[in-house]
Amino acid sequence: MTHAKPTQIPLDLGLTPPMRLGNLLVSSCNHQVITLLLDWKNWSVPVVAIYGPRRSGKTHIARAWQEHSAAIWLESWEVNENKVRDFANGINRPVVVDNADLVVDEPLFLHLYNIIRAQNQILLLTAASAPAHWGLRLPDLASRLMSAFALKLEKPDDEMIEKMLMQYFINQQMVVSSDVIAFLLPRIERNFAYLDRLFQRINQGSLAAKRKITIPFLKEVLLSMDPTMNIPVSNPPSLNERNFGL
Repeated sequence: MTHAKPTQIPLDLGLTPPMRLGNLLVSSCNHQVITLLLDWKNWSVPVVAIYGPRRSGKTHIARAWQEHSAAIWLESWEVNENKVRDFANGINRPVVVDNADLVVDEPLFLHLYNIIRAQNQILLLTAASAPAHWGLRLPDLASRLMSAFALKLEKPDDEMIEKMLMQYFINQQMVVSSDVIAFLLPRIERNFAYLDRLFQRINQGSLAAKRKITIPFLKEVLLSMDPTMNIPVSNPPSLNERNFGL
């Protein structure tokens, strides 16, 4: 270990936005889902399944709805005998089952479903696909879950990615030119896990090295995440003359 030069330790400041359903960024990829969840007290069906590709933001939105509705949160592996026993003693709140398509014990899942419905509670499921495609072997469970209202959450689109980039830089109080946004947009993956890693790298690199957020700096960040990336030397044209940040 060297002590030649003290290094500022980067802190994770504001990378994760508050879990507030009404404050989530909205674009065409998630508008229908968020609108549905905001109106949950007026649902005409007791069970809703939000599905979409992995890393499309289902869990993030479901967590925001949990905060909004004071729902009970269950991971797929928590659908077990102990949880069923607890629920049998009475529940007075909605329930979320995240990654419901990964629940292994179908009889227990059916039992849990029946308990929730017997107590007139709402059930929100998240999954990679609609219940009709889960390959359920238990007919009673399959018929119940396939009667759920299923709505697809699309992968983040360009509008969402641009909004997330802008929000990140504003939250971090980083002033960046529109060229920076234009440079990043065509070069980054459209999933939230990747964006989280990107924001961590930018945050850590800029704080540790006390560097401004410029295109050369971002080239280094992107290449550190994917050394095979082909980044042209020339800079992209500006989106416009505005800056993002404080």
